[in-house]
Formats: sequence, C-alpha cells, structure tokens
Amino acid sequence: MTYLTNSKHYPIKPATRIGEMVAEGLVSGIERWHKFGFNPDIDAAVEESIVPYGGLANFPLVAAYPGAQVEIDSSSTDDDGDPVGTGARTVTMYYLTSAGVEKTHTFTMNGTTDVASGAGCADMWRVNGLRIKTKGGLTNGAAGTISLRELDDSPVFTQILPGNDRAYNSQYTVPAGKKLVITDWECSSMGAVRGTNDYLRFKLMANVDYEGVASGTSLFEQSDMSAQGAREHRHFEVPLVFAAGTDLVVNAAGVAATDHPQASTYMQGYLVTV
Repeated sequence: MTYLTNSKHYPIKPATRIGEMVAEGLVSGIERWHKFGFNPDIDAAVEESIVPYGGLANFPLVAAYPGAQVEIDSSSTDDDGDPVGTGARTVTMYYLTSAGVEKTHTFTMNGTTDVASGAGCADMWRVNGLRIKTKGGLTNGAAGTISLRELDDSPVFTQILPGNDRAYNSQYTVPAGKKLVITDWECSSMGAVRGTNDYLRFKLMANVDYEGVASGTSLFEQSDMSAQGAREHRHFEVPLVFAAGTDLVVNAAGVAATDHPQASTYMQGYLVTV
C-alpha cells in the first residue's frame, strides 16, 4: 500500500482524517480552531447570544474602535496579582486590530479595582478571547466574575465566570489572512425540569448574507438546531467557510414556556492561512 509521507517520513494512511494530521503538525498553514459559549439564563421568548453576560452580544462599534480602551476587574478581591490572591492573577485578552491582525494583552488583576488596558492596545477592534494566564492554585478558576468592558463600565464585551479559567463566549471574528472552516457544531440546554421549559432554538449567525456577501453589521442565520434538555451535535459534511473579517456568534431563543435554562455551545474546525 502506498502511504503519504511528511518531511520526517512518518507514514500516514490514506484514510487518516485531516484533524489527526493537523494535531500531529503534519499539515502546514492549517491550525485547529474551537470556540465555547455559555449563557447561564435564557429568558422566555427572548433571543439571546450564547455569551456569559447574557442578552445579545456586544461587538465593539466601528465608530469607537479602534482608539478606545478597555478595562478589566472582578467581583472578588481574590482575583489579584499583587498581592497575589487565590483566584486569577493575570488574564490575557486575545484581540484583533482594525486591520484584523491578531494580538494579545495581559492584565495584572487588582481585585475589584478597575485595570485599564492603556494606550498599548488602543488599536483593539474585536475581542476573540479572554483567558486566565496565571492563577492561585492547581485547578482554581476565577474567584469572582471577571468582566472586560469599556472604560465607562458599559458595554461588557466578555466575562470569565466564577470557577472558570476562560470566557465561554461564542463571539468570534476571523483574523486577516485566514479563513475559518467550521466542521462541527454542538448545542445543549438544561433546565430545572426537562420539558418545554428548557426548549431552545439555536442559530449560528454571521455578517454574511445568503449569497455569501459581507453585510457589515447585520447578522444572518447560517445554520440552526433545537435542543430540549439535551445535547445536539451537527457535523457539516460540507463545512461552513467564512472569510477574514467575518463576525460570528451563536444565538438562542425559547418559547413562552421556556423557564430560564442554561445554554451551551461548542464549535470546532480549522483556521486556514490564505
């Protein structure tokens, strides 16, 4: 049988999936991508985004960004880097500039006191992630709710909830020089009692219309699924592909009887250098 080989002459069977090849570092120009989302309370008959702060997702306004600054703080004094606390000590923001360039900025937490990003990341335009970099224990997450927001306290762009070490936020913007390929999407709802009180319809939204044309600030449905006290999974035999600069978010809406269920989502695929 003929095998493919890489520069190190590792044999790869033709049946090997691309995911396994990417994980082994055998494919150049492709990196694994995944995104989590969580909303602790979906209101009845109201559409909300799968973001930790609830309501609809807040994308920074073009009129204000880049050029504005953000700040971070916690609801707990134990999220502190100096003097060190038992929760988050430093937190890293993963963001894009207006040119779509990927950058990071690390904050040293100061408990409930606001810490501004400063002029060093005044080129921030989109926030793609927020993760604890150092913390006070082996498995400790955030001691309180860590919020990243504008300097005037509103709007909130993302949050790390207590016990977690990352922001479970389904918002994402594709970086410059990349295209996003989504191969799998999973959603779940969980209420106090399984039944119509935890029914949710999930919608994968992007600022691309039905003809694949970028639409600016309007979001359109790209796929949908429903969950009722369960986890649902969809594998895209033909993956969804999004160009650089595309904004994405997962939304969910219940019915009149929906009674404040929690909602989660997970997406995975690849970022491909173009």
